[in-house]
Amino acid sequence: MLWNIVDNRTRRYRWKSVNATVEAVEHDNSCPDSDQAPESDPLVSVDYDALEAVSVNEAIK
Repeated sequence: MLWNIVDNRTRRYRWKSVNATVEAVEHDNSCPDSDQAPESDPLVSVDYDALEAVSVNEAIK
């Protein structure tokens, strides 16, 4: 399930080829003013992954 998207593109209208970082939402639990996500099951969720040269659509899928 997708919980949050942080878009740090410097060229914000480029979408064909981006590098994306995917990480578990509970990594942000320690940030000030963050919603608190429950701990996810490491057997069924992605803790961290990087995708290179994918479209924004592919990154979200």
